[in-house]
Amino acid sequence: MQKRNKKLFDYAPRLPFSSLSFSDRRLLIDLQKEYFKRWGRKKCVAVQIPGRIEIIGNHLDHNAGTVIAAAIDSCVLALASKRDSLIQVASRELQKEFTVQLGEAPNALEGNTERLIYGMVLACQHKGYHVGGFHALVHSAIIPGAGLSSSAAFTLFVGLVISVFYNEGRIPLLDLAYMAQYSEHVYMGKDSGLMDQLVCAYGGTLFMDFKTSPPSMQRLSFNIGPYLPCVLITNEGHEHMQDKYTCISQDMKALANVCGAKLLGKVNKEQFRNCILRARDQVGDQACLRGIHFFSELSRVQDVYRALESGNTKEFLTCIRESSSSSWRLLQNVYDHACNWSQELALFIALSELFFQEYSHTVGVCRVHGGGFSGSVLAFIQQDFLDAYRIMLEQTIGRDVLHVLTVRDYGAVVVALSEDMLDTSQ
Repeated sequence: MQKRNKKLFDYAPRLPFSSLSFSDRRLLIDLQKEYFKRWGRKKCVAVQIPGRIEIIGNHLDHNAGTVIAAAIDSCVLALASKRDSLIQVASRELQKEFTVQLGEAPNALEGNTERLIYGMVLACQHKGYHVGGFHALVHSAIIPGAGLSSSAAFTLFVGLVISVFYNEGRIPLLDLAYMAQYSEHVYMGKDSGLMDQLVCAYGGTLFMDFKTSPPSMQRLSFNIGPYLPCVLITNEGHEHMQDKYTCISQDMKALANVCGAKLLGKVNKEQFRNCILRARDQVGDQACLRGIHFFSELSRVQDVYRALESGNTKEFLTCIRESSSSSWRLLQNVYDHACNWSQELALFIALSELFFQEYSHTVGVCRVHGGGFSGSVLAFIQQDFLDAYRIMLEQTIGRDVLHVLTVRDYGAVVVALSEDMLDTSQ
């Protein structure tokens, strides 16, 4: 899937099996062998949903801000066939099966995976779409708990299978994104904006403006020269940090209320400045600092937009570096101030910056990725220095933390399975 496509699809496109990478073709053939062994030879559909990285716009989407994010080549790949009123999903990595009976009350479900499935089914019904059961065998290459939107991709897979089997593949990607967000909000307790679901659904590098509903979106080029996007994964996932993420959103909304609005993106910079004295008394200094981050990050999103479109790598790196500093100093989501023992994100960023200083600031940049506090660091590293950077991390952290990513052009897709492909799986 190397072809760059500026178009935003209304529905999940149907791509030929041959368009997949060699490794994905092999994986799908292996999945089909395992599927037939588990449930018998049946007519199947295959769907693929990518994870995503947030390039810039840290904690802006939930307050009507702007964000640039990109789909990545780490994906959920699933093979599914129709059945009656039961949804049965087998996870290849977890070696577990998750079962949801349509109509089953949510409080009877066992865990987050079942609740996400149930929430997506319920969201489809609320929107007036047909629903039904299916078997699915799922392989996810998206590292869980790393802020790469593994839960959004999984929930979208459920919705896309329902779209293909029971709605002729005509559930719009925008509806799928909103319904996946609903499922994560209500049945997983994840109070996020819509960025994750939109990027996983539409793919490519997206500029998103959340001032309007639905948000406006535009595909961008991803031209950063010899730099490779990477993530550094911490030992701790971010699942237990939801209260802290919610606190950031609430601080910004409380600040907006002082300024006479519901969301900070509805306030201009001058209004914000005029309200700071009053805001300090009403919501405190931390909220004001997070407001300063919000408006400075908004400007950087526009700068990165222009840098990506023009191929201005120097400006791109400068903006990422400034965003990193702003998240650490102002947004304050690099480490938990109540915990002085484990501060992996801060350590990863500090070690990376020391490495960049020893060579040159042009070697690379990094910043906290996504929600923060734990999870992952996003880095952009010159290809020639990648091995040295990896060795430094292994010597200081003591384990393999670096994962190199590729930006993916497509979002959610249906893979057309041919008879030739079926024959090779025997």
